[in-house]
Amino acid sequence: MRAKSEPVAKKFNSKFFFVICFAALYGFCIKAALSPTLPSPSCPLLLYSNQSRDDLRLILKKCFANARYSIDLWMYAVTDSLLLSQLEKKAAENVKVSIYFDKRGGTPSLPSSLHPHQMKSKGLMHRKIVLLDESIVILGSANMTTSSLQLHDNLSVGIYDPQMAQFIKSPSSKTYLFPQGLLWLLPDPNALQEIQARIDAARSSIFIAMFTLTQTDLIQALIRAKKRGVHVILALDRYTAQGASKKAFEACAAAGIEIYLSSGIPLLHHKWAYIDQEELILGSTNWTEAAFRKNEDVLLFLKLPPPLQSKIKSIASAIYSEGLKASN
Repeated sequence: MRAKSEPVAKKFNSKFFFVICFAALYGFCIKAALSPTLPSPSCPLLLYSNQSRDDLRLILKKCFANARYSIDLWMYAVTDSLLLSQLEKKAAENVKVSIYFDKRGGTPSLPSSLHPHQMKSKGLMHRKIVLLDESIVILGSANMTTSSLQLHDNLSVGIYDPQMAQFIKSPSSKTYLFPQGLLWLLPDPNALQEIQARIDAARSSIFIAMFTLTQTDLIQALIRAKKRGVHVILALDRYTAQGASKKAFEACAAAGIEIYLSSGIPLLHHKWAYIDQEELILGSTNWTEAAFRKNEDVLLFLKLPPPLQSKIKSIASAIYSEGLKASN
């Protein structure tokens, strides 16, 4: 009997070991999902997107929870009730909270403890920036609304850079150069020329994920890139492709550019370009004339290290798989 039972015992033990390992891995994944990583001196650059299973709302919740003495926000729209409630609690704990917003974004009346500043400019105050303790910067395409953070497709970057944080609070120029790249505060037509120059210098590939694309010079730059043999792929929100971006969609399709349209209800709210599989251009900026000449927006030009190159490729793959191929 012992000879027959030993294989059964070994089989049971191996199954039990597998179950334990699977449970441990599952627990680790759940813990990681519930406690997202934030930028730090040892990990100064991170990318976040709902299409890579990052919870943008949870990330901001952890950011606010970790803040020790200051939280500064520049947001087109600030309406998420959970995060607003958390900000009020932090203000009650003597954390200095300041919110700069555009009145056209639907932000409700905010308590004085949050030091609200209604921004006025000739265009929109369209930036989406969070500063924590004047050292961590979170910026990208997501507004602080429940739908933007949890439903729509967005991309944000987290950077540990105290000098960048100080620059954003008190800019002395339009640009800030840092080890990983360049930050640009808009409006500034020179930023438009810089993007056009990067497209014209592309050697092999350009991937664009854009909510609204109407700027003629950039559309023509993409078409020129296609004609000289660069592999150009354009992902557009399907609603704007039928509306504001329709002319761009038609011109790019006629030039043979590979185009994907979002599917389903969520907006493809991305605003980024990935050039030659190494440089990422992202921020709050749609590629429109108003973004560069009227709106208060923000752009980042980043040279991505290999781990983040892999992440942006996985986000692009998600856009392919979730979208509908509209040309070629």
